[in-house]
Amino acid sequence: MHTGIKKTEPLSPAALSQLWQQLGDDPNTPDFYELSEYGELIVSPSPRNRHQSVVAWVLEQLREQLGGRAYPNLAIGTRTGVRVPDAAWLPQQRWAETLSAAPMPTCPPLVAEVLSPGNRHKAIGQKIGAYLAAGATEVALIDLNGAVYHHRPDGEFNASSFALRLEPPAEMFR
Repeated sequence: MHTGIKKTEPLSPAALSQLWQQLGDDPNTPDFYELSEYGELIVSPSPRNRHQSVVAWVLEQLREQLGGRAYPNLAIGTRTGVRVPDAAWLPQQRWAETLSAAPMPTCPPLVAEVLSPGNRHKAIGQKIGAYLAAGATEVALIDLNGAVYHHRPDGEFNASSFALRLEPPAEMFR
């Protein structure tokens, strides 16, 4: 669902950051949202339990296999607005970047999206491209059957460049 007034030109990163902070301070703002590059509010339904179970499992795998820190729902400034991946991984030297109320100006090196029934192929493709353009080295995509795809600037791969092995338990996808 999109709300707001559509502008003819995308907002600057500073304007998007300011809007993001204002929305975060407003108690009437929905819980799960992103912003388009025009400042439009993109509202998502609350994730279902199965989706959140897969996200929790991905966060555990990121921490166990890569060290560093894994975060759910970090706001990231991208060319398509402020996007919020299900999971993001950061090495220790970048942990301080998460302390600001503003969206991160560059993407963590590894982000993951878990698909939900309402996800559209085109929208997910745009998010993957936006994360990569914002500095992600890799975007992991977990589909509704448990298949995992690793997207990098040079294409889609079955294996991670981080040597991350995401093999979700089959019972998560029954």
